[in-house]
Amino acid sequence: MKNKLNSVENLRELRDFLNEIRKLPDEESPLTDQDYCALPTFGGRVPRNTSGIFSWDKKNLLMFNSVDGEGWAMFDRMTDHIVR
Repeated sequence: MKNKLNSVENLRELRDFLNEIRKLPDEESPLTDQDYCALPTFGGRVPRNTSGIFSWDKKNLLMFNSVDGEGWAMFDRMTDHIVR
């Protein structure tokens, strides 16, 4: 399953992959804490503050949204709204 991480081509695919593996028990997760800190990015400017931001592209930021129970979610850089 970790090979699938290497084949994601955009932020939406990365979000979907991370939400898929978050359903697994911790001991079965193919990713380590270090892997989460080294997720791929997909262009766009580096955010000024990357606290809580794990990846991005030109239009969106990828964050873990535990408040709404969404899991991994993309947020529009301009509006801060969740991108479905």
